[in-house]
Amino acid sequence: MLLTRHMAKVNAKNWPIFIGACVASLFVPITVFYPSSILLHPVGKLCISILVIIIGFGFKHPKKVCRLLLTFYFVTFALGGALTAIHFFLSSPAQLSPTGIVTWSSGLGDPISWTFVIFGFPIVWVFTKNRLDKHTLTQFQADQIMHVSFQYNNIMVSTTGYVDSGNQLIDPITKKNIVVCDYTVIKQLFSEEQMKQMKKAQEDYRFEKLEQYFSKPIDIVPYHGVSGQPQFMLAFKPEKFTIYYDNQQIQASNVIVGVQFGQLAPDGSYHCLLHPALFNQTTLQLA
Repeated sequence: MLLTRHMAKVNAKNWPIFIGACVASLFVPITVFYPSSILLHPVGKLCISILVIIIGFGFKHPKKVCRLLLTFYFVTFALGGALTAIHFFLSSPAQLSPTGIVTWSSGLGDPISWTFVIFGFPIVWVFTKNRLDKHTLTQFQADQIMHVSFQYNNIMVSTTGYVDSGNQLIDPITKKNIVVCDYTVIKQLFSEEQMKQMKKAQEDYRFEKLEQYFSKPIDIVPYHGVSGQPQFMLAFKPEKFTIYYDNQQIQASNVIVGVQFGQLAPDGSYHCLLHPALFNQTTLQLA
């Protein structure tokens, strides 16, 4: 029930959930003492599940109850399946004998099964919750990743960009939005010597020597880092900058590209941090 609340992202107090869990636990003695009860029929089980959901989360709309019910079943199958798989992996209910294969069952479960019911459930619960959280985060990040291409000095580069809501970098002089690209992208536009000089200039704050290495101007953008200390970022104005998003393309003109010498994503899933304001610009439908 708690994991259902967490997955469904609903607000529900603990005490109704506890009462709903107690009602659900009554299913065990019903199974033992009333094996022919109508409640053990699939329809009866469905009714109990709906009752548990309504007790635990309340009734506001049938669609919400259905959504919570499906989430509840998903969580139940995930936890039960995990416990069953672990038990099957560790137990050995069969042995080879000279005459064949011998199996046994006490009818009450073996020590391994009871151990996993008592101790394994909390472990599987935590594991499932963490995996679902990571999956949600990964899915959210995947929705924010899109294809990007831009041209500089007649060189066209294609990469993946991530829409970073925390990226509010703006050139204080030109008021252009700043898109940050990492080393994987930048090295395709500049020579090894140019990259070396840019990195050295940013470390030493000696930007006046850059002019002799570049045919086009390199901008110096001041900004405040995470520590709050003033810093400088090297940037350049692309000739074209296009974002491909939801069967559309955004031609961004009010943009400059900032240089990041490291990697933006440890897993290499994206190499560019997009400014949210870019999506307010003109959008053209792809043919």
